[in-house]
Amino acid sequence: MKRKKIAILGALITIVSMVILLLPLNALFATYWGSLEVDASACAEEGGTAPVTINMSGYTGNIKWRLDVDGSEVWRTPIYTYQGTSPQVVNVNLGVGSHTATFYMANTFVSAPDNWNWWVADTEPINVEQCSVEEECEGDVSVETSCEYAKITVNVSGSNEGTDWTFELKNQDTDTVIGTDSGTTDANPWSKVVWDGALAPGNYRTTFFADCIGIDKGQEFEIVACEEPGPESGAITVVKRDPGGTLLAGAGFTVSYLSSGNPAAPEGFTDGSGMITFSGLPFDTYKISETTAPAGFGLAPDQIVTLGVDSVAVSVNYVDSPTTTTVTTTTTPTIEVLGITEELPFTGQSMWLYIIGAIMLALAGGLTFVLRAIKSKA
Repeated sequence: MKRKKIAILGALITIVSMVILLLPLNALFATYWGSLEVDASACAEEGGTAPVTINMSGYTGNIKWRLDVDGSEVWRTPIYTYQGTSPQVVNVNLGVGSHTATFYMANTFVSAPDNWNWWVADTEPINVEQCSVEEECEGDVSVETSCEYAKITVNVSGSNEGTDWTFELKNQDTDTVIGTDSGTTDANPWSKVVWDGALAPGNYRTTFFADCIGIDKGQEFEIVACEEPGPESGAITVVKRDPGGTLLAGAGFTVSYLSSGNPAAPEGFTDGSGMITFSGLPFDTYKISETTAPAGFGLAPDQIVTLGVDSVAVSVNYVDSPTTTTVTTTTTPTIEVLGITEELPFTGQSMWLYIIGAIMLALAGGLTFVLRAIKSKA
C-alpha cells in the first residue's frame, strides 16, 4: 500500500513537472507577429502638435506589447497582465516633422518585468505636416464691354507665395458655360486676361475663386447688340418742270459746296423724265445751280440743300418760265404819183426824199393849176 501511494505521488510529481516544462516551451515556440497602422492626416500649426492615431495589431496571449515613438516609450501592456486586445489603439500628439513608431513584444516568462526581453515586431514612419497658412489677400474681376464684345481680367493682390484660382464664364440666358480657366498666381499683385473677344448679346455671369480669398468674386454683366452703321453720304435729285407742270429734258445743273464754292459733282442734264440725280455726296450743305435751260426757257434761281442723317435723299424742284420776245412792226408808207404806186424803203435817208417829193408834188400841182387857167382864158 505504501509503495502504491509513493507511485501515485511520483506520477503526480512527473505530471506537474512536465506541465511546468511544457508551458515555457509553448511560449517559446508560439508564432508571435505584430503590425502598425498610422493615421497622421491631421496637420500641426506652426510650433504646435497634431493628434496621431496608431493601431497595434498582433499576437495576444501570454505576451506583452509596447509602443515607442522616436525611441521613447509611449505605451505598454500593464504589468501582471497579458495582452488580450487586438488591435490596440494608441493616440499621441506629435509636432511637425518626421517620426518613427516601433512596436515591441516580450515573452512574460523570460525574466522579471523590468528585464523583459523585448523584440521588434514592426516599425512605421510618421510624417506630420504643417497646416497651410491662409493668406489675407484681395481679388476681383474687371469687365470692359462694348457692343458684342468683352474683355475680362481677374486680379489678386496680397498673395506672396501664390494661390490657386479658378474662373468660369456663363451665359445666364442659356445656362451655358462659355469659357473656363485656372492656375496659380506667380506674382504679387497678379492679374490675367481670361477673356478677350466677341460675345453674343445677352446676360452673363463670371465666377472667380482664389484660395487665399475664399469667396466668389465674380460679377454679372450684359452684352448689347451692335447697331448697324448709318449712311455717310446722300443724293440730290433735281426735277425740272415748266409752269404748267410739264417735265423738261435737257436742263443742265451743277452741285457745289456752299462753304467753299468748289464743285461737288460734274454738270448733269435732266433726262426724258425731267430728272437728274447727283449721288454719293458726303453729308454737307450744297448749292444747286441751273447752268443750261431748255430751249425757250430761262434759268431758275439757285437753291440750297443740306444732306445729313435725317435727310439722306433730297428732291428739289425747278420751274422755268418761257422767255419773252419783243417784236417791232414797221409800216412802209406808199406814195401814188401819176397813178404809179411805188413802195419806198423806210430808212433814215428816206426822210429827205419825202420832203423833196412833197415839194415836187406841190410844184406839179401848182403848174397844173396855172395851165388850166391859161386854157380857160383862151
